[in-house]
Amino acid sequence: MNNTITEKSTLEEAYLDQKLDSVWSQNSKNVYRRNIKKISEHMKGLGL
Repeated sequence: MNNTITEKSTLEEAYLDQKLDSVWSQNSKNVYRRNIKKISEHMKGLGL
């Protein structure tokens, strides 16, 4: 694992870090990325 994320990292950064070392199928990667984007947008909308 790259371990480039910190306590200040975004969900997107954590996902990208994990993706580099994952054995996920391409379909799983696409679904996870969409979910992370939706969660991130929701959190931004809440001011987080």
